[in-house]
Amino acid sequence: MSDAMRQRYPHWIWPRADSHIVLSAPRSPDVFKVFVEPGGSFSPGVATFGVSVWLWLPAERRLVAPELLPREALRDRLLGGILPLHRSRWRAGLLEVDLRLGVEACPDEYHPAATLLARLYHRGRQPVQATVLLVLRSCGPAGGSIRALAYEPEIGGFLVNDQPLLFGARPAAEAGCVSVDRDGLDIGEQLRRGEFHHQARASDAKGWCSGYLAYPLTLEPGGEWEMAWDCPVAPSGAQPAAEFTALRELPAARRLEALADRWRAELEQVRLHCPDARVAEAFHGSLTHLLMAVVGAQPRIATLCYPLLWLRDTVYIINALDKAGLTDWSRPALDGLLERIFAGGFGPEADAPGEVLWLLEQHVRLTGDLAWAARAWPWVVARVAWIQRLRRATGPVREPASDLLPRARLHPEADLVAEAAVDGLINGRMDWHRPLFFVNAFALAGLRGATWLAAQLGHHEEAAAWAAEAAELATALRGARFELGRNERDTAAAIWPTGACDPGDPTVREVFERWWHQHRWDNRGVYRGEPRWRYFELGQAHNLLRLGMRERTLLTLEQFLRTQDAPGLYAWAEGDLTGDPTGDWRLVRGWWPTSKILPHGWSCAELALLVRDLFLYEEGEALVIGAGLRPEWLLHPDGVGISAAPTAWGRVSWELALLAPGQAQLSIDCAAPPPGGFRLRLPLPASAVVELDGAGIREVDGDWPLPALPGPVVVTVSLL
Repeated sequence: MSDAMRQRYPHWIWPRADSHIVLSAPRSPDVFKVFVEPGGSFSPGVATFGVSVWLWLPAERRLVAPELLPREALRDRLLGGILPLHRSRWRAGLLEVDLRLGVEACPDEYHPAATLLARLYHRGRQPVQATVLLVLRSCGPAGGSIRALAYEPEIGGFLVNDQPLLFGARPAAEAGCVSVDRDGLDIGEQLRRGEFHHQARASDAKGWCSGYLAYPLTLEPGGEWEMAWDCPVAPSGAQPAAEFTALRELPAARRLEALADRWRAELEQVRLHCPDARVAEAFHGSLTHLLMAVVGAQPRIATLCYPLLWLRDTVYIINALDKAGLTDWSRPALDGLLERIFAGGFGPEADAPGEVLWLLEQHVRLTGDLAWAARAWPWVVARVAWIQRLRRATGPVREPASDLLPRARLHPEADLVAEAAVDGLINGRMDWHRPLFFVNAFALAGLRGATWLAAQLGHHEEAAAWAAEAAELATALRGARFELGRNERDTAAAIWPTGACDPGDPTVREVFERWWHQHRWDNRGVYRGEPRWRYFELGQAHNLLRLGMRERTLLTLEQFLRTQDAPGLYAWAEGDLTGDPTGDWRLVRGWWPTSKILPHGWSCAELALLVRDLFLYEEGEALVIGAGLRPEWLLHPDGVGISAAPTAWGRVSWELALLAPGQAQLSIDCAAPPPGGFRLRLPLPASAVVELDGAGIREVDGDWPLPALPGPVVVTVSLL
């Protein structure tokens, strides 16, 4: 957005610019993403234009625009709470406005199309007159220059910069175009006064054209009205593909329904059954935002803000996709990551080799694909060699950097991986920090992962050597335990995902206890969220879960559910004041200046991973069931559980269902029973009785251990 224009014309109806999400055809490049803000206004591509639905109420002489409504008056949702179709509802007098926006390939990721469906409902008792206004402006969630704008009756929409880029399902009753050059105003000024000029064309040398399509209507009580518009997502100004014309022959409502069905089949590989619908929606909503940011095969941290591969965030994203059963997305991403030992806008960082080795092990455990592991083997060896080199470095280790952010290109450490090792520990760089514990914890996880992969593939000599290397590093890391907790990154990775610390170690528990009271829970009993790096807060909650601190984990989750950065859409930012790292937002007229990167990939991935582990997670050779559930969920008549969740022992489903008041049945179905059996870690009362085949199960330190039995396991639980 042009600050100068906003200062010059403060009375214009400017975009909200308080948050946005991204919709996309699968794997579209950044420039072909669709940006939508609260209230349903959207931009069909980067630096294109803004499209809004407004209403003129003649009886009140009032214009209702979502850009002017208070945030609490806007009810935004992903369709069904989880699907990548944006739904926004708000009121205009007695009318309820329901907007739905979807994006699909037409025919491919380089030719997406956006469809906006508007429905109005009249819930009052008297007839209502209104004029629905489809407004097109230069500014929008990701707007750009409109030098020429013209209404074209044949398409029922607009030519933008001489290209047909907005099509209506039927012609408008009226249309008008204005420009700052010719008229000295934006269309919003005119419409706020209830003035409908009918100039069908406008031009503006600086690109500030705007216009409207008008649809007058009268609705009887209980009446409904529907209209749809289509936009080829074409920042290049190219002519719409022939498939776009064929697409528009089908009713928009049917097209959006079919699009929703396709995405539902894609996203619901894993299903959560939870009495708190927000939890399941947060899981799938987070995955939706991750998929919307993918470009080709490559996950991205955030569209436009980070238009490059960032290895560390990508590792978490791929692991979240794997654990959601989305291997059609994770495998190509992982294939593309193999050759990239280092990648990220800050240059080569020392935690990278260990992180990818951990991810490779996780991927093979979850998929069982040893043939793929054999193909990846050379890159396993290469990364282990890097860890060994960094552990033995006697001076600075540098590596040519690529894909640097602009502000990093002149940094003297932009190609620095690590300095001389310290007592057998990598003294490496991460985010311009030297988080000794974090870097070496991931190196340890990577070595252990590589050892397991080597053993699975029959490389026994390497497995023995790498196991010894891992043991040496574990010993060195224990010697530096005083470092744990000095950097906020440490408490986000100490137990999960690295396994570097033993959750039963009193020293480790003391570090987390101290961290909680210093940073999360003040002496007034008020929770303090992380102001900047939200993914670290979620990572800490994940580690608290492994420590058995369920209440603290759930407190963090509740904080996230209540304080969504895009309310109702389950999208979270990186944090406050994290800015615009590439400067690309300055190229659009809509979301600048901004202080938040949204939706943020690492934050969404951590949220999805945390929710999955509330229901089940691997612990050594055992599978833990229900460690993060709320006690009241166990008594809910609809039951609680998870279906078809990928684990190290195949897909697992479990369900706890009430049989009678105080009596429940737990059914567990696992493709291959874990060698260490199951550990029920449900929040059961002290009086609970757990029975398997009529025999009581003794509780051990909060666990009810179940043997690894073939076939479904059925457990009776008495909650009285």
